[in-house]
Amino acid sequence: MVDCIKQWNGVKDSIFKCICDCGNKKLCSYYDLIYGNVKSCGCLRGDLLIQRNIENTKHNMCNTPIYKTWASLKNRKDAEDNICDEWLVFSNFYNWAI
Repeated sequence: MVDCIKQWNGVKDSIFKCICDCGNKKLCSYYDLIYGNVKSCGCLRGDLLIQRNIENTKHNMCNTPIYKTWASLKNRKDAEDNICDEWLVFSNFYNWAI
């Protein structure tokens, strides 16, 4: 935090100018700072999305016909209960199918 920009009715309604770890400046309310609603100027959002994509990409087969078939089966599992529970994991279905 650098300094208080505006203050209304005491500190709790104040706006603070903060400097992010990346060097950018951001205006933050007292409550956002106290309750941890602000972690960065927004620069972490991109880093978190990249990390999430890396963690969620396990097989690089999302656009293949076999994956689309599995996804369709998985969606039908919600409506009908006659699909093997083991097939709810894509790698199990893939290993069975090939």
